Amino acid sequence: MTTTRTIESTVTGSARLGARAQNSSDTSGRSVLEVAEDLISRYREGRYLEAIDELYSGDVVSMEAEPPPGGERVGRGKVAVRDRHTAWLERHDLHNFRIEGPYLDGANRFAVRMWFDMTDKASGERKMFDEVALYEMRAGKIVSESFFY
Repeated sequence: MTTTRTIESTVTGSARLGARAQNSSDTSGRSVLEVAEDLISRYREGRYLEAIDELYSGDVVSMEAEPPPGGERVGRGKVAVRDRHTAWLERHDLHNFRIEGPYLDGANRFAVRMWFDMTDKASGERKMFDEVALYEMRAGKIVSESFFY
C-alpha cells in the first residue's frame, strides 16, 4: 500500500529536518520554503500562470523530460516558459489535479510531485499522469524547473 503525505505533514517534516533550508533566505528575504509553499498554493487554486508571473525569474530555464508536441525540450526566459505552460493548458482539459510537497534540498532547491487527471483535447483520450518537478532558486525567484515523468 502506498502512503502519501499531505502538505501539512511534509512542511512539518521539512521544518524539523531542513531547518537550514527553511530559514535560509536570499536577498529577497523569502526562504525556499516560503516560495515553495506559495507555488503549491497557487497551483492548488489553478493559478498556474500567475505563479510563473510572480515567482519566476526573467531568465528562468524550463527542462522537460521530452520535447512537447512541436516544441523544444528546453525553454529559456519567462515569456517562453509561460508560453509553454499556456500551450499545455490549451491542449488539455484538466479534471483533477493534486500536488504534494515541498521536498527541500538545501538552501536553494525544492521538489514537488503532481498528479493530473486530464483529457488530451486533440485525441479525446483521458489519462492519469504524474510527474516530479525540481525547482532551483536564486535571489528569491525560481531560475529553473525540471520535470521528471
